[in-house]
Amino acid sequence: MGNIIFNDGCSFSAPTRLNFNDGGHFSYCEFLPGEVYNIARGGAGIYANNIRTFLNSNWWKLHPYKKPITHFIYQVPSPTRQLLHLEIQDEEHFLAAPIWTDAKPAEFINCREKYKLKTLLERTANVTIFKHQKKYLKKALLEVENIVNLIRSYYPNVKIVFLRYEESGRLLIYEFSKDWFKDDLADFCKKNNITYIYKDDFHTQWFRKNNLTADKNHPNKAGAEYIGKTLVDMLDL
Repeated sequence: MGNIIFNDGCSFSAPTRLNFNDGGHFSYCEFLPGEVYNIARGGAGIYANNIRTFLNSNWWKLHPYKKPITHFIYQVPSPTRQLLHLEIQDEEHFLAAPIWTDAKPAEFINCREKYKLKTLLERTANVTIFKHQKKYLKKALLEVENIVNLIRSYYPNVKIVFLRYEESGRLLIYEFSKDWFKDDLADFCKKNNITYIYKDDFHTQWFRKNNLTADKNHPNKAGAEYIGKTLVDMLDL
C-alpha cells in the first residue's frame, strides 16, 4: 500500500488558490507522492477540532484496519493566533480558551521595519499578548499535545511530522514565536517521537528573497515544490 498522507496547517499549506494578481498560493501537498488529504486553511490556529471532524467523517474509508493514514504532517501555525482572554484564570485558559483567530492591532500584524521593533515592543508590552507571552506559548504547546494524542488514538502507528514554515517578515509575530518554534516545539518533538522539520530557510523572508512567494508570505508554485521536495527527501516518501 502506498502513502496515505493527512495534512493540516494554516494558509501556508492550504490547498492551492490561483490568483491573477500574484500567480496564486500553492500547497506543497501537490508535490507529495501517494494519496493526500489536506484540510489546512487560512487563518487556522493550533486547534484539534477540525482534525477530529475530518477523522470522524472519513472513518469508514480510512479505518486503521482498512486504509490507514501513514503520515500526519502538521504545518504548525503561529502561536500568536489566539483570542485574548486576559480576564479569565489560568486554569480556564489552559483548558477551554480557544486558539483560533487573530486578536492583534494592525501594527502588530504588519510591522516589517526593524527600526520600529524596539518601540513597538515597548509600547505593546503591557497591552497585548506580550504581557502574557509565557502563558500563551504554554497554551499553544498543550494544544499541540492534544492534536498528537488525538491522531495517535486513531492511528497508533502513524508517522507524525511537524513542519515549521514561519512568519519572519512581520517582526512582532516573529519575536513572539521564534523561541517557541526553535526550542519548545523541538523539545516536545524529541520527547514524543515526532519528526520535526526545522530548516533555517523555511521562513517567509528567505522565501521572499529567493522569489519563492506569491505575496511575500505564501509559497508560490516554486516555493511549494521546494517544500514538497524537502519533505519527500527527508521522509523518504
